Amino acid sequence: MAINRIKPLTFKHLKPTEKEQLIPDGGNLYVRVRPIKQGGSISFRFFYRFEGKQKWLTLKANDLPAARAERNACTQMLKEGIDPNLEAKLKIERAKQQQLEERDALTKLAARVTVRDLFVRWRDTDLLKRKDVKEIIRMFEKDVLPVLGGLFVEDVRKGHITQVTDLLKQRDAVHSARNILKLTRQMFRFAVDRDIIEFDPTASLSVVRLTTAPTERDRTLSEVEIRALARQIPDAGLLKSTECAVWIALSTMCRIGELSKAHRGVAIFAKACFGSPNPSKRQKSRDR
Repeated sequence: MAINRIKPLTFKHLKPTEKEQLIPDGGNLYVRVRPIKQGGSISFRFFYRFEGKQKWLTLKANDLPAARAERNACTQMLKEGIDPNLEAKLKIERAKQQQLEERDALTKLAARVTVRDLFVRWRDTDLLKRKDVKEIIRMFEKDVLPVLGGLFVEDVRKGHITQVTDLLKQRDAVHSARNILKLTRQMFRFAVDRDIIEFDPTASLSVVRLTTAPTERDRTLSEVEIRALARQIPDAGLLKSTECAVWIALSTMCRIGELSKAHRGVAIFAKACFGSPNPSKRQKSRDR
């Protein structure tokens, strides 16, 4: 059977009548012209047989060349054992599913949190009451956020964390690396607790292996340092009470908290000792 039987000029001059018209173009393609009372619109139908059943499909084409291209595609589907009607429905469902997936992806993207955003939330939630909050902010702004700040939290891996600690170790700042790793772990655990991420990327990292073992700092002054302090402290502009407090703390080894709450009665100058300012909270007063 011949195909493409309808001439372009003939198609251009098709007119509706009182009855519906189905004009064959060949290859099971028909031009459908609705009757005048139904508006006289023109559409295209493809008739075919699949699994012993006669079927038809309204094509999406708006002109004859496009309709012929759709007809050829449907004919190829039939050769491959595909029902064009079912494929058209599946195509619609696939498009809907793709739209849903794209919408979900956009929603997830909008909800994604960068490391800098996480740090701000952690700072404003957990750090504000810490005495060292300013130092923590300084450390993160200097060493952590320049490396990790722009990353999405869920994309952070161990390698990103070790990049931060390695840079610090290269500067011979191993103690800073240790502190930053511990603080970074706190921040990511904060994120896990709030379901921002599922897993903490620092969980399997060893603080000792990546940085250094904890060491006790030497808190004593040598005789030379004490003499230097005695020479320089008068020029420091301290209150007399503060200057006295420095020497009491150094000579008696009392705690600063105890000293700040002390009164004259706890200092026994004749014995050069210092008692607890609040013995009710301790087993007994102890000479310092």
